[in-house]
Parts: sequence; structure tokens; C-alpha cells
Amino acid sequence: MERLNCFNPFQSKCPWHEDQLTRAVIVAVRMVPLALSVFLDLIRDKHEIQGSASKLPSMTDLPTNDFKLYTQKSSVPQSTGRLVSALMTDESWTPENAIRNSDQGARYDGVLCFDPAWIIVIENKPYSKNIWAEQVNPCLPERSA
Repeated sequence: MERLNCFNPFQSKCPWHEDQLTRAVIVAVRMVPLALSVFLDLIRDKHEIQGSASKLPSMTDLPTNDFKLYTQKSSVPQSTGRLVSALMTDESWTPENAIRNSDQGARYDGVLCFDPAWIIVIENKPYSKNIWAEQVNPCLPERSA
């Protein structure tokens, strides 16, 4: 697991920059189990609204002993599991097309892996008008496509 440095944040970026906001969420989710549970509940509630076939389980039903958190990844590091693409933004945003596998050169703000069951890709865009739809399409390993 990559280390999260709580004491030396991005010194070249202003406090409201999206990387600072992502860092705060990732640190909270990694260090505070209740924050992870609430974060998963928020994702699950939105996931249910969109009528997904399978429901993201609560934290008590996830394999948290195999939980891994990654930051700034260019692809999904886990090859099995159901994938949820989570977008954090200021207003509700709905993609025009279905979420699908992409070969884009992405850099994901965060990836939560509950091996082997679930993968949550996190993208943070504080201003919903600056979202490029391709950003929420995950770059999956070839063996999982």
C-alpha cells in the first residue's frame, strides 16, 4: 500500500485545489473506519438509485481484511471484482453514455480494492462543469476486460 503523508501536503497547490480535497478524503477514509463506512454508504445509495444489478454491500459485508487503497493510479490494480466508478463533485452529474472499459491514459485520484469482490475507482472534480465524461471510465487490466 502506498503511504499517505498527513504532515507534508502538496505545498505547491492552494488549499482548495482538487488534489488537496482528494487528499483529505483519502486520509479520512484510510485512517477512520467510520469515514470509510459513511463513504461506502454514500456510494451505495447513489449506486442503488441508478438501478444497478448488484448492490455494493455495507462495510460489514466487505472483505476489509483484504482492503487496499491506492492513490494516483493509471490503471485498476485488481483484476477481479465488481467495479464502481465514483465521482466526487459539487452537483449531481450523470454521464451521457454507459460507463465502460477504457484504454485512456488516466490518473485516478483513488482506488479502493476489496479483493476479490469489489473495486471502487474515485475521481474528484470539485466543479461539475469541468468533467470530461471519459474520466469516469475505468482502465481495467487486459485480463479482466
